[in-house]
Amino acid sequence: MVFRSCGRRIGISADFRSSPSETRFRSAPRAPMTTLTTRRFASRAALDAALEQRLRQAIGASGASAIMLSGGTTPLPAYRELARGPLPHDRLHVLFSDERYVPSDADASNYHQARALLEALALPASAVARVRTELPIEEAASDYERQLAALLNAGVPLGLGLLGLGADGHTASLFGTADLERARGHLAIAVHRPDGMSAVS
Repeated sequence: MVFRSCGRRIGISADFRSSPSETRFRSAPRAPMTTLTTRRFASRAALDAALEQRLRQAIGASGASAIMLSGGTTPLPAYRELARGPLPHDRLHVLFSDERYVPSDADASNYHQARALLEALALPASAVARVRTELPIEEAASDYERQLAALLNAGVPLGLGLLGLGADGHTASLFGTADLERARGHLAIAVHRPDGMSAVS
């Protein structure tokens, strides 16, 4: 699981002078300064607690902001704990890194997995950008791209984005360079995964 605040990752080089459990990466000279921190957790419970804390911090940020949620099993304990509330926020928006092309109430749906958290946040429908899987998949991708473009055009900053990493190396339903090439110039595309499932990334 990657906790990522909005920013660019360019010319990254490693700096191993930090503690053994924390490795810092700094941009190479002349690149825009970005620091990435890799944290290793002693237990799953420690990871869950750290993710919950980071999400709570992003949710409570002042002013208009957005968080990007991901699916999979890793973030679910944090989502469930946060759903216990209360969750004060100020003009928060929520979007998703990707969505499997399944009904929105299916167990495999990222939106469905985050539903309890969304209900605890009590956001208006206009503040939640989701993939409308009730549409044909290409239309769903185009519709989601329009939602994301509207969010960007409104100047809403992405305060935190969650990205999971599959055992085969995929993230956000992107499995290879062909997907990345098709995604150039787009905010969302329809993808057909090697496991036979389609998705919008």
